[in-house]
Amino acid sequence: MENITPTYSPEKLINVTEVTGMDIAHLLGALAKGPDLGDADAETKAAQIFEKIKNNSKKTFLLKWQGSRVPTGAKIDGMEIKTTQHGVIMDVNDSQIGTYERVLDTDGEQQMLVYI
Repeated sequence: MENITPTYSPEKLINVTEVTGMDIAHLLGALAKGPDLGDADAETKAAQIFEKIKNNSKKTFLLKWQGSRVPTGAKIDGMEIKTTQHGVIMDVNDSQIGTYERVLDTDGEQQMLVYI
């Protein structure tokens, strides 16, 4: 895996690595379960939409960092992440730029796969 861009936000160093075309199945675990919307039917429909987006994405990135669950300030493919919620990534212009799967969330250590 080639490190593309370590980016810095005031709270954390975020390591961004492009993994497009690589076998990433080993990264997916119990935490990569899809959106949590509090409604099983809505979650199923959202998961299907996210799966289509993921399958049609042009690039995949692995983000690693320490701290809060949101990689605010990470720059991916020229876009800066503002927030992540329910599997959706929003940029600083409040535009949806992709989806994500959280693959590690333990004791402040964070990892997610981002699909652009």
